[in-house]
Amino acid sequence: MIAPRRRATATPSLPSAGLVSVASSRRADSGTAITQVTKKIRLANIEETADSMNDRERLLQERREKAAQDREAKRQKQQEAADERKRQREENRLQKQAGATANTAKRAKRQSKTTPGPDEHGDGNQMHKATSPGTVSSDDESDVPLEYRTYTGDTPDRQALYTNTNALQDADRKLMYCFFKGLDVPPNTGDEVKFALNEATIDDPRYPGKKCTEIMMFKANLLSGKWDKIRRIKR
Repeated sequence: MIAPRRRATATPSLPSAGLVSVASSRRADSGTAITQVTKKIRLANIEETADSMNDRERLLQERREKAAQDREAKRQKQQEAADERKRQREENRLQKQAGATANTAKRAKRQSKTTPGPDEHGDGNQMHKATSPGTVSSDDESDVPLEYRTYTGDTPDRQALYTNTNALQDADRKLMYCFFKGLDVPPNTGDEVKFALNEATIDDPRYPGKKCTEIMMFKANLLSGKWDKIRRIKR
């Protein structure tokens, strides 16, 4: 007896429309995920850029504040320097004003003086303890008459001293004037003075063919009133 043949059972198949829907859903999910990742990256980049801009703005602000502080410090320094210059000018003005007042008082005092007599030794060449008319005490060197600048002696031997005076200093010229005019010499002057009148290069009298320096000097004793002109040779 032949057994009956089994009929093959057909496997139910999914409709094609369902497969397309699943694939589309998966692609949509994948695209959404990529989009979200991209947005996160963009947000991160934006935040990073914002932080960088904030840092730069803080740095610029600090630089601006530092520059403002430097300008203020410079301005204060310039103002202090200007105030100091102003103070110095005012101080100098007051000193000049005080000096002018003192000179006025000295001139008034000089005008009230009388002519003193000769000293106890009776020697007109010696230094007097009081000043002659029209002059003042040489305790203040500025009180010496300006005539000392043009004075060239009032006797032949004194005039010979002033013939050549390229080495005569102003203070020494003033001292000579006071000495010859019988005025008080400047303070802190010793009893004897000696200084150069003139210097010149000449032929050496001792060594022919060589040069030397000839120095003419003035020497005076302020107590005795004696003076002399001395020649020195410098080799």
